[in-house]
Amino acid sequence: MTTKEQERKALEKIKEIIAGLGERSYVGMAFEGCCEIAEDNIGNDFGRSAMDEAKRFKAQLDKATKQRDELRAQVQRLEGRVKEQESTISEHVELASRLNGIIKKATEDNASLEGRFEQAEAQIAVKDAEIIKLKAKLYDALLGD
Repeated sequence: MTTKEQERKALEKIKEIIAGLGERSYVGMAFEGCCEIAEDNIGNDFGRSAMDEAKRFKAQLDKATKQRDELRAQVQRLEGRVKEQESTISEHVELASRLNGIIKKATEDNASLEGRFEQAEAQIAVKDAEIIKLKAKLYDALLGD
């Protein structure tokens, strides 16, 4: 079994080899971040790998993607409900407008009827006065001039 010091020396040699390949080397790009994970493993007695990290991030991405899709579906359902509510509100506004028209017409008709009722009462008062005069004339005529 190797010691931590042997692992550190091996890691330094690997870093030198990768650095010697240059910035744009394919091997260097493939090992990007791996040396840091190895240093962390040596220092903290961990057993992590870049593959494990990639799998963990992939699982997190899959979970986030699923949540995003669920939220999108929920948004679509809510948008449908909003459209239904907007339609219902529009129908209620139209109904309220029609009812206001009916109330306005009824108010106008009521005012007209009140005016006609007052005219009829005035005519009745005139007729009542005429009837009283005619009754007086009839009594006078019956009782003898």
